[in-house]
Amino acid sequence: MFKDRAKINMDMILKNQAVIVILLCSVYLVNCHVSSSSHKMKTFLNHRKNITDNLRKYIEYEEERMIDLKKTTGYEKEMEVLTERIVKLRNLIDETESNITRDASTPIDDIVNNPVHTYVIVRDFLCSYRHWLNSQTSYTGKLHSFWDKAEFEAPTDLDLRQTILALIRIQYTYNISVQEITNGQYMGSNSPVLGKTDIFQIAKRMHMYGYPQTALLWYLEALGELNEKIVDSPFDWSVALTRAIYIAKYMEQSELADELIDLGMRLDPGHKYSFYKMDIQSRMDSFHPREWDNLVPKPDWWTNYTILCNQEQTVKKLKRYHVCRYRDINHQLTYYRYKEEILHYAPFISLIYDVINDNDTNTLKERNASDLALKYEFDEAGSSRYRPGSYGASVDLYDTEGSEILTISQKLGRVIGHNTQYYYPDRGFRLPSAGPFKVVDYGIGGHYDVHVDFFISPTSTYLMKYSGDRMATVLLFLSDVKHGGREIFTRLGISVKPIKNASVLWYNYTPSGYKDYRTVKMTCPVIIGQKWEARKSVWVHGNENNRPCGRSMKSTQFAVEKCLRNRVKY
Repeated sequence: MFKDRAKINMDMILKNQAVIVILLCSVYLVNCHVSSSSHKMKTFLNHRKNITDNLRKYIEYEEERMIDLKKTTGYEKEMEVLTERIVKLRNLIDETESNITRDASTPIDDIVNNPVHTYVIVRDFLCSYRHWLNSQTSYTGKLHSFWDKAEFEAPTDLDLRQTILALIRIQYTYNISVQEITNGQYMGSNSPVLGKTDIFQIAKRMHMYGYPQTALLWYLEALGELNEKIVDSPFDWSVALTRAIYIAKYMEQSELADELIDLGMRLDPGHKYSFYKMDIQSRMDSFHPREWDNLVPKPDWWTNYTILCNQEQTVKKLKRYHVCRYRDINHQLTYYRYKEEILHYAPFISLIYDVINDNDTNTLKERNASDLALKYEFDEAGSSRYRPGSYGASVDLYDTEGSEILTISQKLGRVIGHNTQYYYPDRGFRLPSAGPFKVVDYGIGGHYDVHVDFFISPTSTYLMKYSGDRMATVLLFLSDVKHGGREIFTRLGISVKPIKNASVLWYNYTPSGYKDYRTVKMTCPVIIGQKWEARKSVWVHGNENNRPCGRSMKSTQFAVEKCLRNRVKY
């Protein structure tokens, strides 16, 4: 079949779409998270039963109103409308309960952590409820009073769009085939099978969002069973075929384009869809790809991006400094020891195990979920929107918010040998020595694009002006991740798999006091699972004695540690 002859590789797709990814991420302040967090989806799934119960209450209300209307004349037309509406709502209840039964055998965590399953849930809801949610006429406006808006947040078109974008990121990052995503065995999990209509709709969305090369793979999958004898399809095959032809021309796949045109002419002998014009156009060679696509350079970090996201090893090649040790720097109490794996020498990067315990992890995650709930508000129609200043699924947790948060911050400080406490700068003369915990739930396909942790502008914030820059960063893993979600340092060839309760420590400045651009890093998209992390920045102020300057430009972190040990000894 023609889809087997499409000579498309993911490298070509990555080359043309790398800049699109950069632009998307720059619009969203570099953080690229999926707004539909797992917490939101869990809440919705737990309250689907309440939706059907409220619909039944609404039907009872309408049936009681019908009894009153029957007692008088002049309401015959409204009675017909009410009867038709009740029938549709009963069908809607049956459909919703059927979906609930379908998903009952799958744990909720497995649903919300799987982008294919999440797509099906959001699609079912929007297809079934879109009319009732958007309608505000005098007949259906009463229905909204039966929706308990405080209990859950209904999925929106934004959630559907973000889920599809997550599938795009996952597909081109991990080179996953369309068949693997759609056949119900996504990454070895028991996922819903996507029908031809779903495949076509996803292809259209991908095309609309600016991913024509990836969309072609999905268009070909949707068209895979079409031939001259099958013209009755569940989707608009002419649109899919037309777009596939133009994308094939765009990618200079002339053999594929000619085969698609021949198929279109066989399916459309009456020239209803003008496939014969495309045939003439292709033979005249009047179509040329846009030249600017060939002029866009590949970003420096993109070379190792997919390799590091897919590799199983923590580092590419073992070096003499890639060793394990017990971390006891600047500690006079010998029982404060933690297993540490040194991943890089200069800049210094290490993985420290069992920094916190499960109770600490649950504290940070639960506080994140409760604070996120406060970031949503509802309008009169029941739809939600983010309050200004909120983004993605992250929350800043300050040490001053409770003794539990302060204890975790102090514990972290003992581990790394730095002052990690945050003080409000407007309370007395104590300036902060570290930032708050930024706790993140990455959600479906969530990732963090290329970035460095130090500030580019020397006076970008009040804290930067008076407390110095982010000297170091500690990244706590609050969960394991089944597939994906690795932290990678693109220039150093380091790829770290999330390990619950462990942390990654790296210094953004060299011991001689210069910004270290070699620490540029990214977070790979989450394929399956739920990724939680808590990031804390360690500032220069209050840590001058904990990390003294090196004696030369070539000084390393090990030289600084040796100096600290001698200081404690004497």
